[in-house]
Amino acid sequence: MDLNGYQSLPSPYEQIHAVTLPPLQDFMASWRLSNSSSSGTTTPETDNEAEVRLRRYILEILAYTFSADIPTLARALGIQHNSFQSLLNDTERQELRFLSNLIKTLHTKLKHGEWNSTSDFDRQVIRRSVCTPVAKIHVDGPLVLDLIATYADHGCDPEKWKHTLISYWHPWPMCLARFLRGSFGRDAMKGHAKLISDASPNEAVRFELDRAMRAFVKEHWLENVQFLTFNHSGYLRAGFWELWRAIKR
Repeated sequence: MDLNGYQSLPSPYEQIHAVTLPPLQDFMASWRLSNSSSSGTTTPETDNEAEVRLRRYILEILAYTFSADIPTLARALGIQHNSFQSLLNDTERQELRFLSNLIKTLHTKLKHGEWNSTSDFDRQVIRRSVCTPVAKIHVDGPLVLDLIATYADHGCDPEKWKHTLISYWHPWPMCLARFLRGSFGRDAMKGHAKLISDASPNEAVRFELDRAMRAFVKEHWLENVQFLTFNHSGYLRAGFWELWRAIKR
């Protein structure tokens, strides 16, 4: 199947991924209402909506990291908007930035021994937005937290690529990365390759992200990447495994 085969994606894929999601704030408001004496009419976000939302967040950052072709990915996902730079609309980008900043805040508090000062609401937003759908997508939860946390720093701005996880593990100039960081850089690439495999909802998306990643590897003279890896230590920044465990409790 070539990348033009997205039109023939079987149902119910298109029915699930071509929908307009309700704002993340709807879930946040409903959770606040459910934990107070007030009554409200906000409908909580469903598990399926949370899964679709998280998948879009992951794919957005992966596409940015490896300069994938956004129109190709958007068509494969059944997303209908005119942006050639993002898979997300303006509201979704604001929500992703909010979630990213929230993850960074809790990550910082955990590292500084201030976990008991974090609110139940903040923990629940991350648990509901990341931890629960991660189990359905079957992706690496701690890595997803780490990946989303980078968005607050780069916002998928081409001028801020240095804030990506790949840049963090591969020093500049990239062509020297394999000599300077060795296995750390390889593990980071393996982790991203496995994330592409796990997060892609169909082969058209997977093929485009794989094409972009291979072009990136070739351009920067890096080694070929095999995606199978189950070791967190090589590509997780300090504290994100602990954050995952703390929020999951």
